[in-house]
Amino acid sequence: MKCQKCNARLPEESMFCNICGSKIKHIQSEIVITDKIEPSEIAEDSDKEKSKKVNAVRNKNTLNKLVVATLVLLAVIILVAIVYEVVLRPLATYNSALELFDNEKYKEATVIFSELKDYSNSVQMIKECDKGILYIDAIQDIEEEYLESAMLKLEQLGEYKDAKSLLNETGKLLAKQRLAENYSYAKDAYKMGDFVNAKEYFSKVKNYKDSSKYLKFIVILNKYRGTWDDSRFGEEIIIDGWKLTYVHYTAHYSGEMLIDNYTIKLIKNQVTCGNGKVLKIYKNQFNWNGVTFTKKSDSVYVPQLPVKYVPAEPQIGMTAEEVRNSTWGSPEDINTTRTEFGVDEQWCYPSSKYIYLEDGIVTTIQD
Repeated sequence: MKCQKCNARLPEESMFCNICGSKIKHIQSEIVITDKIEPSEIAEDSDKEKSKKVNAVRNKNTLNKLVVATLVLLAVIILVAIVYEVVLRPLATYNSALELFDNEKYKEATVIFSELKDYSNSVQMIKECDKGILYIDAIQDIEEEYLESAMLKLEQLGEYKDAKSLLNETGKLLAKQRLAENYSYAKDAYKMGDFVNAKEYFSKVKNYKDSSKYLKFIVILNKYRGTWDDSRFGEEIIIDGWKLTYVHYTAHYSGEMLIDNYTIKLIKNQVTCGNGKVLKIYKNQFNWNGVTFTKKSDSVYVPQLPVKYVPAEPQIGMTAEEVRNSTWGSPEDINTTRTEFGVDEQWCYPSSKYIYLEDGIVTTIQD
């Protein structure tokens, strides 16, 4: 409140002016309305306006700072994300692929390097992974004795790791393996009496184990191979491998013959058969059971015994011709009945046996 006389500012509810001592008149509304605006009031209002403007500017600046800070933070986040995606993540992925590669997990590493595409030397690393995979496959083939396959893979690897020395060692192993295989094939053929193939395989490994001994045996045995005959008694001997086939023609021109099979053996470089008697070749001949046989040819064809026809018993469903060729043969008499339905026949055999046919087919057999 103010003094009405000197306009001095006074505390509210003051009764006298502290400046001029005048009594203060209190207005009920405590509001003094005057048409005159005091300079002090204008100054006071001006200060408030300035204060409001300053505060508004400060608030605006604070807001701007917050916006800028937010934008900067977002920019930093985006930059970090870009750096992670473009630099850090591929680098981490690349390092994980390298770790797999170093641990010889080439297939897994290839998958990751393929995802990286052109990043760093990923393309070259894929090629290195392919070599690693091929190298491991070659080692596995060697362990499983697939030596030919291993050599092909090692040849493709060239100077990779120790592929060249492995190729040399595998070549030696393969040579030994082939020696053992050919020797095994030769022994099997020899045991089966296939001296042609036995000679072929033993010749490939003639310096391996006792191959030279078997080659000498085959030379001896092959002298007996072929057909030997004695035309005076109508006899032939066909020797093929360990098998001796004796053919005796009982009626030479009719082709009737008897056939017996024997096994020959080689004992102390001598060929024996049957009871152990030695078959010794002299001037292209040898003696067997008191008969001299002469070499006829190198053929080992064995004539086949003629197949004897064994007639069958009559059966329902046979034709008339099949009945005639059966054990009953042709009937002694035939009774024929002709009707509009066909031809019925009764074939009569000794001992009151009968066969009934309808239109040439057996329907009943009475024994």
